[in-house]
Order: sequence, then C-alpha cells, then structure tokens
Amino acid sequence: MHPVLILIPVVGAVFGPRLWAQALMRRYDQDDSDLPEAAELARALLDGRGLEQVRVEITDLGAHYDPVARAVRVPRERFHRQSLTAAATVAHEVGHAAQDAEGYWPFRLHLGLARVARVSGELGTALLLAVPVTALAGQGPLPSMVVGSSAAAMLGTSLAAQIAALPSELNASFGRALPMLAAGTVPQQRLSQARWLLLACSTTYLSASLNPMLLLWSWFGIPIRAPLAGLGAAPETAVGTRVARRKVEHQAEVAGGAERVQPCRQSSGAYTPEDAQEAVAARTGSGRNLSLNLERNLGRDRERDRGRPRWVIGVQHYARPLVRAWLRYHDRVVG
Repeated sequence: MHPVLILIPVVGAVFGPRLWAQALMRRYDQDDSDLPEAAELARALLDGRGLEQVRVEITDLGAHYDPVARAVRVPRERFHRQSLTAAATVAHEVGHAAQDAEGYWPFRLHLGLARVARVSGELGTALLLAVPVTALAGQGPLPSMVVGSSAAAMLGTSLAAQIAALPSELNASFGRALPMLAAGTVPQQRLSQARWLLLACSTTYLSASLNPMLLLWSWFGIPIRAPLAGLGAAPETAVGTRVARRKVEHQAEVAGGAERVQPCRQSSGAYTPEDAQEAVAARTGSGRNLSLNLERNLGRDRERDRGRPRWVIGVQHYARPLVRAWLRYHDRVVG
C-alpha cells in the first residue's frame, strides 16, 4: 500500500474534527439580539446552580474552566458577544464547573492524568527522538528497547489523559450545557444548531487525543515500514555517500562478470582477472564504460548539490543514516 493512502485518512482524523469545529463556530458566531451576552449568561448559569464562588474572567486564550482558580474564562472577543457560539461555549464551561463542584469522577480522573501528562509528554517526545541514537551507540538492542519503552509509557500517559477527557467533555456538553440552553436561553428552533456546536466543543479533545496516538503509531506501528515498502529507500543527497555506493556497484559489476567467466575457464586453469574485465566489457560494450558512467553521474550530482546550502547537505548526510539504522533495527526486532 502506498504511504499516501495511509497518510491521508490519518491526517484527516487528526486535523479534521478541529477544522470542522472551527468552521462551525465561525458560522454561528453572528450577533443575535435574542441571546444574552456571554459573560451575563455565564454568571446567570453559575448562580442558578449555587456556584456563586466561581468567577467569570476574560482570557486571551480559548474558553476553558480553571479548577485551581475556580474560574470560567471566556475569550476577549466573545466576552460581550451575543451569538449562539458564545452561548454554547460558556454553557459548556459552566458544565465543567458543575462537574468540579459535584466531584464528577471522570472530570477528576482527567485532571489527575493531565497534571502528570504535562511533564511525561515532553519527556516522552525527547526520549523518542533519542531512540535511533541509542540504537547506534549501544552494544545491543537492550538500551534502545529500554529507551523506546520508556518513551512509549510516557506518551501513553498523555494519550490516557486525552482519552479520559472524552466522557467529561460529552457530559459537559449534552448532560449539562444542552439542558441549560433548552431551559429558555436559546429558542427552540435553534436548539439543533446548539447541539452541533456542543458536539464541536467536545471533538476538540477527540482530535487532541489522536496526536500522541499518531506519534506512537508512526514509530512503533506498521506505517514505519510503509515508506520503504512503497517508495523504496530515500535517495542520498550527500555526494560522499553516492560515491561510496557507486563504487560498490562498480565492484559488483566486475565481480559479477568474474563469476560468469570463472566456470568456463576453471577446467583449463587459465582464469585471470583480465578474463573478468573481458566479461564485463562484453556485457556493457566496453570495459571503460563503468568508470565513465561513474564519473558522469558524480559530476551531475555535484552540479545538483551546488545550489543547496552546505548545512542542508550536512544534515541530510548525517541524519538519514541514523533514521535508516533505526528502521533496520525496528524491522529486525519488531518485524
């Protein structure tokens, strides 16, 4: 299977829900005089549930509920806005405040895992990048396997935190925010639009949960072998690497000719290295063609690399062997 056929649905699953949610929120973020301002609505919903101690604040970040400060934070551009998007957003965050006040256990579980995931996610990513280096520097597979397993465990904690957020997000949207809006805040004819907006508020965490999953899958799953199987090995760009490869090909050509000549000359005992050169010359037209082709190709490669910055060629020259060594190690151990 071509890698693109794997990449397209994976990228769509990661970025699709987020793009769809943003487009939906922009669509319904139109002024509507029948709706209250976002800040007023948040305050009224909190007071109606006995949450007078929870504050309503302006933020330059996205809408969220801060369980430490006990505050519902509304983006500056929507704080005084009268729109269906603003109403659905603040109702969703008030739903989280109600979960916190009631001790809703999926919400508490998500908070506990999120605190650990903030640190483990960064460490896991750093360890994952160190796996190829460990595989080359170590004397055996054990060091890289330990580093890779540690990275997978740390990234798994981040993945678990995102997955644990889904039940609380769905409950905040449909178990709490939707009844609040249906109680007279939003007209009945617009409740179906509010449902879509509340679903969009929940799917942002769904796409976020796929990010660490994609990172783990790309390193330890099947797609790591897809580029090699579908496209072949990546072409070298460093001239030195190409020189070494073509010299090996040249020696293989000579050796191949020698192997074909040797059986018919062994009986007479007159086999010499010149016989191998004659065999190659008979097959290629001239014994000097291989050397001429080698020099011609090297000249073309130098011309192609002349316009590239030297640091680009250097990075490609040293990074690609590390990646290929890790791919070979992964296929040998996992495959």
